Amino acid sequence: MNDYSSLIRPFLDEYLRMEINGIEIACPYWMNKIRKGKVVLRGFANGKGTAGEIKKEILRNINLQACMNDKSSLYKLAKRERIGIDCSGLSYRILDKLLDMGYAKEIKQGFSLNEVFSGGIDRTNVIRFTSSEYAVQVEKISEVKLGDVIRMMRGKHMLVILTKNSTEIKYIHSSKSTEIYGVHEGIIKIKDWTEPLEKQEWQEITRKGENFGRRYFHPESKDGIYRLRIFS
Repeated sequence: MNDYSSLIRPFLDEYLRMEINGIEIACPYWMNKIRKGKVVLRGFANGKGTAGEIKKEILRNINLQACMNDKSSLYKLAKRERIGIDCSGLSYRILDKLLDMGYAKEIKQGFSLNEVFSGGIDRTNVIRFTSSEYAVQVEKISEVKLGDVIRMMRGKHMLVILTKNSTEIKYIHSSKSTEIYGVHEGIIKIKDWTEPLEKQEWQEITRKGENFGRRYFHPESKDGIYRLRIFS
């Protein structure tokens, strides 16, 4: 049986450890600004690009602007030039890669999420990802698996579950609200597998020093664990 958690790792590392002129950074965060359903501030590739595309665009801007080569300057440049990836863009890229690798048992290898979501990656957000049309809710945390997503912030943010073991769940996301900026991994320590996710020990903290889970996970507003129907 294929160990997809290991097989997907090189793909994740392209976002987690992006080398820019010898300096390693995490892929920055960017989400288009939307007002009344219309994009009013658009970023590179709509905040949905591949790791290669994002890296190339950062390098292009460094050459144009003679940017200083340190982490802080690189992140400032990315923010100024609207370069990065948002949470649903990263989730889409990861799940699409899993599909291409043959992770969905009943679907042929090479199948694309573009064949599931009309409009593709640019028309897909957290609400659509976790809607009943495309996903089912995972009620028991003991049943979570690679590729499940955690909806947060009342449908404004999402994480992708990577692994679970006897004591923890590991996930990946792209965020500007956490202490670690951009694409990074996080851990939820499991105190009791029979209890819901909000009862567990979320290890991440926000930029303001709050517990990430307590601050942003709202099950009363449909936040929870979801699985795309194609992975069910």
